[in-house]
Amino acid sequence: ETEEVEEPVEVEDTAETPVEVKESVEETAEEPVKVEEPVEVEEPVKVEETAEEPATVEEVSEEVPVEELIQENTEELADEEPVVDEETVQEEADVDNDVSEETATLEPEHVETVVEEHNEVENVVKEADVIKEEIKEEVDTETQSSEEIADMPSYLSEAEKERWTDFQKSFELIKTEPTEAKKQFESLSSELNGRSYMAMYGGALASEAIISTDPREERNAIQAFRSLVNHGDKVPVDIMKPALQSVVDLLIKSGRVRMAVSTLEKHLEPRFSGDEELSLLLVDTYIKNDDPAKAISHASKLETHSSTVKVALAKAHRAMWERENDEASISIAIELLSSIQEKDINVVTLLGDCLHRAGKADKALEVFGAAVKDGLLDSVYQRPATKTPGLTAKPVWDSLKLPEFTLSEADKEAVLDVVYKGLFGETEGGLIKEGVWGYYLMARDGTWLETECEVVSDLCKKLKDLGFGTVGKTYVSLLYPSSSTHVHTAPTNTQLSLLIPAAGTIKLRIADQTLDLSSEMVVIDPSFEKEFINSEPEVGILVVVDMPHPEL
Repeated sequence: ETEEVEEPVEVEDTAETPVEVKESVEETAEEPVKVEEPVEVEEPVKVEETAEEPATVEEVSEEVPVEELIQENTEELADEEPVVDEETVQEEADVDNDVSEETATLEPEHVETVVEEHNEVENVVKEADVIKEEIKEEVDTETQSSEEIADMPSYLSEAEKERWTDFQKSFELIKTEPTEAKKQFESLSSELNGRSYMAMYGGALASEAIISTDPREERNAIQAFRSLVNHGDKVPVDIMKPALQSVVDLLIKSGRVRMAVSTLEKHLEPRFSGDEELSLLLVDTYIKNDDPAKAISHASKLETHSSTVKVALAKAHRAMWERENDEASISIAIELLSSIQEKDINVVTLLGDCLHRAGKADKALEVFGAAVKDGLLDSVYQRPATKTPGLTAKPVWDSLKLPEFTLSEADKEAVLDVVYKGLFGETEGGLIKEGVWGYYLMARDGTWLETECEVVSDLCKKLKDLGFGTVGKTYVSLLYPSSSTHVHTAPTNTQLSLLIPAAGTIKLRIADQTLDLSSEMVVIDPSFEKEFINSEPEVGILVVVDMPHPEL
């Protein structure tokens, strides 16, 4: 049916116009515009078919001005017979295109009205986008809050839960500014009336982190952890266990092994009686305390089919052999390690070491050779517990360029004073085969020890000024006459060792090479199998300086 109208059809006054902009916007800014069938008018408009995705208003505006479109359309209407296409505009066409097409087909006097309506559509769309962004931000905030709640330990008190965000920030700060983190934990502890085990634990961890830059903080860290664990069963398990591990480690490093043993014995039973990890830590601590009998007794109570327990028992029996020279003990250790079906590098290294100590060097080489075939080792001689792949490996580095350095007579006398005054400690780890092998530590993990360096101040200063002492250890090593070491390897291949002879002559066998250390400096890779022997009548003394692998 055709209606004759004197005035052109206006969009907002009729529901039968090609584009229902207003109604669509009221429903939703993103919904496709619904178009009803066109109405025949005296001057019908030809609707072009759109097969592809319509262009936006901005694209049409850039290509052809609206006025030109109107003029062209008017000329076409004057020349052609009226034609009406009764087709539905594609449902997925967006609002901007429909408004653009309508604008191009309207008379000039109505362009302004349609453009205003188009602007209204754009504004509604923009408002909708803003609302979506606001909702997204709210959802993200709620999600973050939910994650924080999910990470919050259930054992916290209500007061601690309220401050959980502050706790998280303080724990994160330990990584970069442990001193500031310690202050924050102390503040939290004070605000919570000293009743927060989480604040106590955080403060102890911060003190432990400070040690790397200030060794004097070691005493404070030990005291902080001991104060915490002494609260016993009141401390949540998730705090108590790592606190015990930390305090035991610190006590052992400080030489207070007996106190480490008593601390573990006090808190292990009955709360952690079934914890294999802490039980194995106690076995290892017994060994370090030179009490292999207790180590064997305690390890025998654990699940003996476990490979980790077998390794712990083997270490305990090896320690018993070292103390009592009991051949039966080293045989038991070899048997335990040989029974492990899937041997990793640690098991292989320990088994080979036990075979060496039992006087079965050929058997040890067979074990190491098999490990090379299995891909566990790259060499029968190089056996670090942790190996960084790709580094050049050779037992002796002859051509490595070093800073010029010589020990003065005053330096040598200072080193001899360390020996004569008995200031050195005996090397741990059961590496002494016979006689006396001692050491005097000057720097550890990049930190020079002030008290120890007072005795050899000039030597410490020289080495420090040359850039040494940044990794590992720097120490004086001494081997008495008629003394020797067992075969041993360093735990990593990321460091080399500079050996500076200070007195006497020490024979070094490393891999398949033998060196006399008496005057010239030598650089070795300590991750290779080695042993030291002093068959001379005088004490042999070396200054040993660990340094980074040149390729790191």
